[in-house]
Amino acid sequence: QPGELRLLAESVRLELSLNNTARALEHARAAQTAHPRSPVGWMLEGEVRERLGEQRVALESYRRAHGMSPSFTTVQRIARVADALGDPRQGIAVLNDWLAANPNHAPAMLTLGMLYQRMGQGREAQTQYERLLAMHPDETVALNNLAWLYLDRQDPRALEVARRAYETGPGPATAHTYGWTLVQSGDPA
Repeated sequence: QPGELRLLAESVRLELSLNNTARALEHARAAQTAHPRSPVGWMLEGEVRERLGEQRVALESYRRAHGMSPSFTTVQRIARVADALGDPRQGIAVLNDWLAANPNHAPAMLTLGMLYQRMGQGREAQTQYERLLAMHPDETVALNNLAWLYLDRQDPRALEVARRAYETGPGPATAHTYGWTLVQSGDPA
């Protein structure tokens, strides 16, 4: 079954696991030829191109896949690769477009918030985290990141948000945030 899409996709992933990028690329292109209306072949080529360090070609592959069938997976990959190329604004644009069409998509809000925060755009990040938390009040990553934003601004909500992050998802990241917030709030013990 040379044109079976699932087999071609698995073949690409298997070849990538063996670091055989040339064969992986052949399978990705076979998927594009056998299924020209499917975004899968372009997604697969994007994966291979990323592995090869060909970020610009990967970005174009993901854009083509997204144009054929928009999905959050393609949005995430476009944002990630654009960011790796030093152009996070492309990622912000595609995430905002996705949220305009899917306004309650929690993973997109979280991804956009993290991208804004990494870029030093705290107000925009805060907006995304607060929107997300209004729908999902126990989203640990959003709570933890929002606590840092509040702490940076000396917002008194930082301690409560850090505590909630730690209680909903105890672990090294939330313990660090909560512990440092306690110290900054005058409670080093």
